[in-house]
Amino acid sequence: MKNKTSLYLISVAFLLSSCSLGGKKGQENNEQNQNHNSTICTHVDSNNDHLCDSCNIKLTSHKDLDNDHFCDVCSFKMSSHLDDNFDHMCDVCNEKMSEHEDKNNDHLCDICNLKITEHVDENNDNYCDICKSKLEDDEEDDILNAPIPEKLSYRAGYENTKSVTKPTSGTTTIDLYGINDFHGAINADSYELGLAQIGSYMKSKTDKANTLFIDSGDTWQGSLESNYNYGNLITDVFSYAHLSARTIGNHDFDWGSRKLLNNTARSYNNYLIPTLGANIYNFDWDSKTVGDVQMYNLGKEYAIYTLDNGLRVGIVGVIGSDQITSISTNNVKSIAFTNHIEKIKDVSDYLRTEKKCDIVVASEHDGYDYEEEELTNVSYVSGKKYVDFVFNAHTHRKENYTNNGVTFAQAGCNGQTVAHATLTYNYSTNSITSTDFEYENSFDIKNVSIDSNIQSIINDYAKTTNEVGNKVLTNKMNGYFDKNECLANLMCEAIYERCLSNGLNVDFTYANNARDYLSYSIGENLTYSDLYKAFPFDNAVYIINVKGNQCLKELVNYNCIYNSGISSVSSYTTYSVAALDYLAFHCNSNRQYDYFPRVQEVDFLKKENGEIYTYREILADYLLANPNKIFNSEDYSSSNTRFSKPSISN
Repeated sequence: MKNKTSLYLISVAFLLSSCSLGGKKGQENNEQNQNHNSTICTHVDSNNDHLCDSCNIKLTSHKDLDNDHFCDVCSFKMSSHLDDNFDHMCDVCNEKMSEHEDKNNDHLCDICNLKITEHVDENNDNYCDICKSKLEDDEEDDILNAPIPEKLSYRAGYENTKSVTKPTSGTTTIDLYGINDFHGAINADSYELGLAQIGSYMKSKTDKANTLFIDSGDTWQGSLESNYNYGNLITDVFSYAHLSARTIGNHDFDWGSRKLLNNTARSYNNYLIPTLGANIYNFDWDSKTVGDVQMYNLGKEYAIYTLDNGLRVGIVGVIGSDQITSISTNNVKSIAFTNHIEKIKDVSDYLRTEKKCDIVVASEHDGYDYEEEELTNVSYVSGKKYVDFVFNAHTHRKENYTNNGVTFAQAGCNGQTVAHATLTYNYSTNSITSTDFEYENSFDIKNVSIDSNIQSIINDYAKTTNEVGNKVLTNKMNGYFDKNECLANLMCEAIYERCLSNGLNVDFTYANNARDYLSYSIGENLTYSDLYKAFPFDNAVYIINVKGNQCLKELVNYNCIYNSGISSVSSYTTYSVAALDYLAFHCNSNRQYDYFPRVQEVDFLKKENGEIYTYREILADYLLANPNKIFNSEDYSSSNTRFSKPSISN
């Protein structure tokens, strides 16, 4: 055993010795080969693979001196196109990689951020066809207030040129039809007849002899289908139907007097509706003085029609003088409304004596009250009553009164009905002998076939508005949201949350009542068009600083609020308030700020592109941002602490 072990150890030692000698010899041979390669081989790379054809040593690395992405030696692709500076050009080869594109429709290239398109409005709906944003006027001066026209040496009015010989004996009749406060009621429902039906009915009447159809104001504002095109749809339909005259109402200023000017100057098939506003005058805001220029570019004093029966009918249109307080102040800083009763009397004398009108009709955007009785008196100038018939408006009432033989009538609102009067005139006595008044039966109105041209006009506008209006905001509304409390409180909450997301800490948010209620169950879709009916106005939201004693008590008592957690208001403490522009800058009839007499404007809520963020858009986005939230109407009662009104402390 010992001998075998010794023999084994000797064998291992021999092998290790042999390996050591062999390794050293191999190393010497490698060194000799390297010396040979560097001194004898001429290094040729005829196949351009960066390796020596003989010794296979690497001679060169990849290089791209001509910047074509390929190796100059082996033609191997070294890189792909690269545009790290987003200029559409490859950073390596300078080859154009892409064209401008704008997939998100914001007028900016998605790659280089360069502005590649301007706003386009080929369908004249005042919204950009590309980005869908509402367009503002191009004027560099005040975008809200219309320019003051030159003072005229004569009265501005409309008059048709028909020449008819008036009989001297016998009797005749004229028919007067009237609507008021249509408020953009485009779509028909169980209460409202809709634009197609009202327009078709209007056309069927104006086609008849000795017939006039008058609109007494607040025509456009009130629905997405109308607001989205600033009332152009209704103007086109009423122009096609040959509306005899329209009077300007307070809500017709909701987009500013420049937008009103656009509508009053808009014609269809060469027919321009006579627009009336006899008591609208220029106003100097700084001195708080009414000027002497009647704003005939917005609405003229009168319209005169010579009818087929030879009668000359004069229409004078006015707006209630106190309604300046019912309009957002910023929209009417350059205009004023003079006493409307006195203006009717003044224009009536002119129409009776200078223009030889046989009949005078007043179209007032104002409700009936005892002051109206003055219009039934006999004028010392003309020797006749100031008016023979009056269409009223504004209060949305379906009512009629007769005083001293003169009928005053109002036809509700939203195209729910049409007022109709038949006046009998005696040629011998040159006077009205009787007035028959009625409200047109809705069945009779609906019995008139829809005019295909009117329907076509409506359909053309619907191509734009349907997509926007049908957008679902939520299906999580639950219960009855009345317009005076729950719905207005929901709006206040949405405004508060928007202020927080914009980094604005406010103590209270204020909103007045909604225009209509909303009633839904879980699962029912609330669309943008539905929301528009409840909040049709385009009010901005302003952030203001006010002292507790600056009529805060009045707003706390009369408006809905969102309370950030303040239990009592101190008269001398400054509070941050988010309020609709109508409330923040409300003025009394003397054009003095009365809700917040010493209001200090801080900011207003705006979109990322700087556009005004209307309160309706704020609520719509709030609903969209909370798709899983259940909006229970009971949670928006004013008994909830979030909407509780603080007490007043000294």
